[in-house]
Amino acid sequence: NQTRVQLMKRFNPKSREYRLLKYYWRLYLKDYDSLEKRKPQWFAHLKDRMTQEQLVVAGLNLDQQFRQTYQAAHALVKSFQKRDYRSFEAALGNAENVSPQLMTNIKSFIKNRQLIKNMTTGRLSNGPVEG
Repeated sequence: NQTRVQLMKRFNPKSREYRLLKYYWRLYLKDYDSLEKRKPQWFAHLKDRMTQEQLVVAGLNLDQQFRQTYQAAHALVKSFQKRDYRSFEAALGNAENVSPQLMTNIKSFIKNRQLIKNMTTGRLSNGPVEG
């Protein structure tokens, strides 16, 4: 999300690119598989009909680093949700040319790799206690 905001600030506030990143920020945080891919909808700030997938792809095409950050972050989140250490390792290996904000998180993940591996092998969680 921080990478999206930094990219957005590079554009004129009246431009289509700015509005693409500003007003539909929730779609960039949503899992790619859950985006609407078939039914176009009206996006008032863009004055255009498109699917949610088309909107996100248009935003990702604005900057290569933003695209790679998006893909790496979503791959990491998906591996955590599935508790799959192999896909986590693969996601870490594929994280190239990402934003400095995500790179900070990746360095923390690498530092705590053993703890993350333990988390993926066990079924217990301290989530309910923390909540």
